[in-house]
Amino acid sequence: MTAKRAIGRGQSSPAALRAAAGADGPWGRARALPLLGLALLAAACGQAGMTRTVSEVRGALAVSEYGVALAALRAGKQTGRYRDQDRVAYWMDEGLLLHLLRRYAESTQVLEQADRRAEELFTKSVRKELGAALTSDAARDYAGEDHERVLLSVVKALNFAALRDFDGALVEARRVNSKLQFYATQYGTQDVFQRDAFAEWLTGLLYEIGGSQDDARIAYEQAWRDYREDFAAHYGLSAPSYVGEDLVRVALRDGDADELARYRKETGASGETGALLADHGEVVLVHLNGEGPSKGDLFITCWFRSAAVWACDGEPGGELLRRTTIVVPPDGTVVKVAFPLLYLHPPAQPFVTLHVGAAAGRSQPAYPVNAIAARVMRDQLKRIFRSAIVRAIAKTLAQQAAGAAGKKAGGAELGWLAKTVASVAGQATEEADKRCWTTLPARIDVARVLVAPGPYTPTVELADGRVVSLPPVTVARGQRVVMTFHSLP
Repeated sequence: MTAKRAIGRGQSSPAALRAAAGADGPWGRARALPLLGLALLAAACGQAGMTRTVSEVRGALAVSEYGVALAALRAGKQTGRYRDQDRVAYWMDEGLLLHLLRRYAESTQVLEQADRRAEELFTKSVRKELGAALTSDAARDYAGEDHERVLLSVVKALNFAALRDFDGALVEARRVNSKLQFYATQYGTQDVFQRDAFAEWLTGLLYEIGGSQDDARIAYEQAWRDYREDFAAHYGLSAPSYVGEDLVRVALRDGDADELARYRKETGASGETGALLADHGEVVLVHLNGEGPSKGDLFITCWFRSAAVWACDGEPGGELLRRTTIVVPPDGTVVKVAFPLLYLHPPAQPFVTLHVGAAAGRSQPAYPVNAIAARVMRDQLKRIFRSAIVRAIAKTLAQQAAGAAGKKAGGAELGWLAKTVASVAGQATEEADKRCWTTLPARIDVARVLVAPGPYTPTVELADGRVVSLPPVTVARGQRVVMTFHSLP
């Protein structure tokens, strides 16, 4: 393909790109040489230290050594591997590790820090944007991906539920919809992650536990619709069978015969668990299944003649980026541009079986974290691409400014040297933003068991026959006990 104008509909104008890249104003030629020092410093720091810590944490998680994983994470922070702009990613991992250690109050405190800071950062600061224009997206404060900020509320809700603070859990579960509505408003588009069927179901369960039957029915019905209309369509995940049963059960108590008949027809559920709960309790197991999404670098090559005329051998399309072919003319500047490459790891278990006394229940997929992360990445890719092109233009202009300043100060040889140093610095700092909530699972599953009142030591049987014991619990009549289980391959 011959090089061509790559700015099309929906992209910024050449003037806007040039201004954002710093061709004029305080980031112009007079600042070129000092900025090279900043770029080289950024290259020296980068994300390498944090990546090493993440690898250590994942290694400990793989053998269920949550305390070792937490110690490795905190050691990484103490040794400076986490920069100030990485604090949200750090708190996310710290909070979930504390949850896995059953230190629920501490987990909530840390995740609340992450939640507050992430919401503050959702509107990006100007200073970090300018820094990112000359180094990489990783220079920005990390605010978390859309689904990660939503999952902050989900994990906090599970913390509260584990402590039997169901009112606190309900507050967090209800925050999910508020967040999703806010993000949709900010993006100005409907093509974003907007509906969370799992959070709706959890909200219904918490309403039911609190005795608000009508609110529970409304939430369960919304969960049923969200699973059928959104999760099934976008992520290939149908409603777990218990969602329909929950909906019919609370509808039975409501006494509306027409509504009950409609729910039974739609879901195929009977509502028989309503009578059983009168003299039984229930253990609800939330299975954090497998290793969640991670990120790496994907590089494409771009050629620039000016801020208005450029071409790249990759563009948004397909699953994430679609490769193209370009013919590079002899004039202009060639640079590499980094994009985040999303790695999706499969769930560790196709299912697990929860055993409580003589009763048993098999888990069902409930929250497709991998698929949601991939959709969020696709939704954001055009914005990421535009930002990356602005960054490449800024680096190209910095090279040209450095060469001109060097030539003016010491002749052609110094000009060539300054431009070369600028080029090396720019390419050294080019990396994708690989930060993410690394301790998330690939998928969340749910298993449920109704049991007679009494003390139990539940066990989880993995698909390969291995058995893992859970902490002892006492189940009371009509009571729900919410537990979390984590597994990696």
